[in-house]
Amino acid sequence: MATDVDIANLALSNIGHAPDLVTSLASTDTTSKLLNLHYPIARDALLNEHNWNFAIKRVALALNATEPVFEFTYAYNLPSDYLRVIRTNLDFEDAVALSSNKWRVEGSTLLSNTGPGDKLTITAATQANPVVLTAVSSNLSDGVSVFVEDVAGMTELNDIAYTVDNPTTDTLELKGIDGSAFTAYTSGGTVRQLNIEIEYVSQITTTTEFTQTFVDLLAFNLSARIAPRLTDNANIANSMWDVYNRKLELARNRDAVEGTPRDITAELWINSRA
Repeated sequence: MATDVDIANLALSNIGHAPDLVTSLASTDTTSKLLNLHYPIARDALLNEHNWNFAIKRVALALNATEPVFEFTYAYNLPSDYLRVIRTNLDFEDAVALSSNKWRVEGSTLLSNTGPGDKLTITAATQANPVVLTAVSSNLSDGVSVFVEDVAGMTELNDIAYTVDNPTTDTLELKGIDGSAFTAYTSGGTVRQLNIEIEYVSQITTTTEFTQTFVDLLAFNLSARIAPRLTDNANIANSMWDVYNRKLELARNRDAVEGTPRDITAELWINSRA
């Protein structure tokens, strides 16, 4: 698979600089410094251009302790690799109720009027694989996401979202969490179901996760950005943008056919037409 240096050199070859290939984006020569400046910007911009299948992730959001000042009741922390929200679980609610389930991204948080479940008091946590929590009257469903906080002793559990596995009336397993080496539980803590889940475009920086189509597109995007400086020829830069845009359209169409087409969800204004 292509490395960041490979992609940079593809970009150089596109504009006729094949003899001047770079060996590292960290080098101090002018060409390497120029590529190093534009590479992360070009990569993230391209990731934002389309819902690339390789870059899509799904996650339950953890509640932010600071409430919004007005309009919304709750704020949820977005993932550190978040670039753009595609949709949330709120978008699948009754369309007539969408006005009350609205959400908005501001900074590193997602704001909503939909709150998490009630806090349930934890009375025990096992040093086992997986960790089993005791929380009286939890009645949580298998596969839901929960957030744990304020545990004393086994503090490794705190402020993290987990998936519930094998729940009973008063216990639940934290799926895939090996607590064998955790500090022993002493007291306290709460667990509650998270009710905001998102599908989002993530900031993929590992080139081995890129598809070949994405690599090709990123190289042409990078070519268009660096061409004015390296060639002093606006026509070459414009040509690179033209090739990039044509390839992008083809790539979007190709990427979109992998999987069952998404359902079209009716929105509030559609339901109000009658």
